[in-house]
Amino acid sequence: MEFSTIADIIGVAGALFAAIAGWQAYKVRQERKQEQERQDKKVKVILKGPTHHIVLPFDLRRGETTRAEILGRIGMIPMQEAFKRQRFEIQYTNTESFLLEMYRIIDGKDDAEFIITCKPEELDQFDLTNFQHWLNCRKSEKDWANYTTWNFQSPIYSVKHKANN
Repeated sequence: MEFSTIADIIGVAGALFAAIAGWQAYKVRQERKQEQERQDKKVKVILKGPTHHIVLPFDLRRGETTRAEILGRIGMIPMQEAFKRQRFEIQYTNTESFLLEMYRIIDGKDDAEFIITCKPEELDQFDLTNFQHWLNCRKSEKDWANYTTWNFQSPIYSVKHKANN
């Protein structure tokens, strides 16, 4: 075999290897881009009680959805005077269901809502009276029934009280 034939074979093999490596790099970039887009999806946190609900004003990114981050955001809600020196207490946040819901949201692909079920007394520990004049997005009962479709842009907590029946 001549030297030029060997060089030709090496050149073709090198070009084939480069094409395969380029294709693999492209696939890896696409996968990273898709994962980044998935991580950037929004997660709305909602404290849902039987009489009223609190929608936290700033959505989480899926990539920053952790137990600590969720509890920290809830901890930013002002407390009633009687609870000022205490940390908030929501029993659901200490359950397996809370963690399973969080993992479901973390593994999801689209925007999500993290609904935290609260007892009335758990929601009553938060002081939302000072926020009433800042609310610019009061919702009707019909809107509340379809709250998943809201385009919530308020810089403050959204509170919806159900009508007393």
